[in-house]
Amino acid sequence: MLVEKYESWLSRVRADQVPLLEYACPDCSQKLQTLEPPEGEKPWDSCARCPYCEGQHFKVAHSHGEVEVRRLQS
Repeated sequence: MLVEKYESWLSRVRADQVPLLEYACPDCSQKLQTLEPPEGEKPWDSCARCPYCEGQHFKVAHSHGEVEVRRLQS
């Protein structure tokens, strides 16, 4: 169910040509994507759950293309 929701969201943002950044899930290494902040904007941070392994992580997306990711302990 989570995978379908993620893929549906991804299809919508791609269709709208929203800038995305790719990063790897720190638990399963699956390639994921997140929104890219506009150029010059402060980094965007959030907690996320991998739709594939359901591992939780904290991510920080930077407008220069980098995504920092840290696994959250459960």
